[in-house]
Amino acid sequence: MKKIIAAALFMLPMMGMTQDLQINTDKATVTFNFVAENVEGTVSGIDATMSLNLSDLGSSVIKGTADVSTLSTGTKMRDKHLKSKEFFHAEQYPKMTFTGSSVEQKGDQYFAHGTLTIKGITKDVSFLMVMKDGMLTMTATINAADFEVSPKKWEKSQVDVTVKVPFSS
Repeated sequence: MKKIIAAALFMLPMMGMTQDLQINTDKATVTFNFVAENVEGTVSGIDATMSLNLSDLGSSVIKGTADVSTLSTGTKMRDKHLKSKEFFHAEQYPKMTFTGSSVEQKGDQYFAHGTLTIKGITKDVSFLMVMKDGMLTMTATINAADFEVSPKKWEKSQVDVTVKVPFSS
């Protein structure tokens, strides 16, 4: 964890205080684990931008979307059901969106704070950010029931989300 954002922070002083990072969205992934059912899956079709401001981390920008139609759990029937109106309603809400409002350092950890929009519902979310070996990994735990994509009660709708975005070379 000690290499959290350290590589970027180490390289950026010579490049100026604000740096748009070149990220490779073609190889970016979003994985999830619906804990109560032990169902894992992925969402792809990532489009993202990132700009770090070293002199004011709070003004850094992180934005990204994922294509709901790419949702995959490895079971075609379940995937079709999850994309239906009952869950993600992929036809009406084709994108999941994270819009960062700030990046904050707490001790040796960095967090991207912002809003996550799924199925037209927007909630505040904080992602733990870790950069290691040219890969930015962001993790958070959300509740699917908050976004009306779970038949479970709120306390049983925990979803662990991991976003991995490699930097272009």
